[in-house]
Amino acid sequence: MNLLPLWPSLNDQFIVAESNSEAFNAVNTWPQNIIIIYGSWGKSLLVTTQLQNFQHSQPNDAISKQTVWDNFSHCTNSSIAFHNFNTILHENYKLCITMRDHPGECDILPLDLRSRMKSAYLVKIRPPNLTLRKQIVTQWFSTGGVQIDQRSLDYFLSNYDNHLDVLGRSVKLLHEYALLHQRRITISCIKTVLNESV
Repeated sequence: MNLLPLWPSLNDQFIVAESNSEAFNAVNTWPQNIIIIYGSWGKSLLVTTQLQNFQHSQPNDAISKQTVWDNFSHCTNSSIAFHNFNTILHENYKLCITMRDHPGECDILPLDLRSRMKSAYLVKIRPPNLTLRKQIVTQWFSTGGVQIDQRSLDYFLSNYDNHLDVLGRSVKLLHEYALLHQRRITISCIKTVLNESV
């Protein structure tokens, strides 16, 4: 069972912070009909929570008037995706694309699709700052009934904060340990669990 909610989440609510506010505002104001959100953590949660009435599909699927292509592939070669993109432009439909990198840095074919994506409204999400990371990690623990005090949280983020996947696995290991032993997360607990799991 997955003990962790989507990232970044407080009860499945998107946390607006300096690193992601431009993307949050873009999906709520729609400055252009096609928006591409790229960069760090939170893209999928943003479109899941803010664009609930949109059709979430793949680039080669049928399109609707409001479509999301989440986690757009870095390496796409599809004339269907190009056709769908052009139809969305022509019909003035709404399309939100999320992807890890700027489209100019990706091997997207046909080249005309890459060119059109580069000229779309592009918004970058930067990594969350320490304050936001604290909110996220605290919620990850408390969602499943596990508590962590401020001192232990500071220690954890100072010593084990890393890429999203690594951070998520560390929290999951601590979460499972705390539930199994019916205890809150302490610095001693963090050292025991994470040093043994290395």
